[in-house]
Amino acid sequence: MEERVEKWIEQAEKDLETAENLFEAEDFEPMIFRLQQAVEKIFKAFHIKKTGEYPYTHNLRKLNTKINVPKDFENLLSELDASYTTSRYPETAEELQIENPDKKLSQTKEIIKWIKKQLKK
Repeated sequence: MEERVEKWIEQAEKDLETAENLFEAEDFEPMIFRLQQAVEKIFKAFHIKKTGEYPYTHNLRKLNTKINVPKDFENLLSELDASYTTSRYPETAEELQIENPDKKLSQTKEIIKWIKKQLKK
């Protein structure tokens, strides 16, 4: 696999590992940000592999238009998109309601696993 793609995958995996550590510490606001980053980076790895470049956006739903992850994950993408900005700023982070953080973490792991499988094709 191309080195550039591998580097994006590696960064996605680091973000996922950080999210797992934050989950264990019950620190869910930064966890949700890291989950979004992990999915964004694995999506960009997919785009690089398929087209040689990636769209300049942080919006997971836009990045997904050419990927088409299984429908089961579309709600997660919307939730991560909505939480992405909110979780980064003190004025809005307090308002952030993170429901089922364990489910978000496990679904993110599944998306990354699914993308990695697609990248091997």
